[in-house]
Amino acid sequence: MVGVVLGDELESVPLEIPSTSTSARCVASAIALSSSTANFIGYLAGALVSIATPAVVRSAAALRCSLVVLVLTLALMPVTHDGAAWFGLRLTAGAASALV
Repeated sequence: MVGVVLGDELESVPLEIPSTSTSARCVASAIALSSSTANFIGYLAGALVSIATPAVVRSAAALRCSLVVLVLTLALMPVTHDGAAWFGLRLTAGAASALV
């Protein structure tokens, strides 16, 4: 119940929050957080690989391969709704984007 002031009187008005809407928002937030975390971890891993092997970053073949992998992983994201698959795709995309 929510109290609403109308003139001089306080009236109680029922406030209904659909549970499906709230749970759907929580799931969406968890997927977004997981997706962002995977991307950050992948980017960190790719950056560490590029620091350890600078020749890879300067290679034209590695650049082309990273771009292809990045485009493919991002193109595959709408195909699935599985959280684990998205985590893997975002992890791979993050690593590939660090090498671009």
